Amino acid sequence: MKRFTLIELLVVVAIIGILASMLLPSLSKAREAGKRAVCLSNLKQVGVALQMYIDDNNSYFPSKGSGSHQFYWFGKRGTLWTTKPSKRHLNIYVLSQNPIPDDIEVPLAECPSDDRHYDERGSSYNANNHGSVNNLYKSPVTDSWHINDVKSPSKFIVMQEYGGDKSMQGNNPPEHAYFHTPYGKRNWNVLFADSHVKFIRINDGQKSGSDFTFIRTD
Repeated sequence: MKRFTLIELLVVVAIIGILASMLLPSLSKAREAGKRAVCLSNLKQVGVALQMYIDDNNSYFPSKGSGSHQFYWFGKRGTLWTTKPSKRHLNIYVLSQNPIPDDIEVPLAECPSDDRHYDERGSSYNANNHGSVNNLYKSPVTDSWHINDVKSPSKFIVMQEYGGDKSMQGNNPPEHAYFHTPYGKRNWNVLFADSHVKFIRINDGQKSGSDFTFIRTD
């Protein structure tokens, strides 16, 4: 029986190492694409819950409440944003338990690429509510917009992965807000008012106009 020499074994090991180095980036991209698809699916289901809420509340969007503002719509109780899950408007539509316990996890609110915001704020996704853009929240905190106030539902973003809203405001989001792309490449999963979802680029400072429609590019 012919035995491998040490040199032959080293050559084989080197070849395996080269092949692995070539395959790992592709595997990493495929894994991240899978996570991105899960996030998009999460937002799609949130869109269904949002439409159910609107149907049950005379065609009004949820208000911002008095607590976690843009994270008030749904999610768990976070370490920084401590609004109880029972107070977050959409949880009743995405959870099977009623009443909702304070320590419940809300899997739909967690993007698998997010290692920070779900734990801190209770959700990887936040609603469009910042004061520097035309948003879905009125003042006082108990008021909200009617569905008819949104002139272009297919263009108006109602919720996005954390980071997208900061980009729309003209702020470069921190590195931990880039879930699926390298730092500085401004792409996020978003949910529109007509319930369709998409992975899009949100350029720096693309704020909404007077018709509540975000100016954006694909």
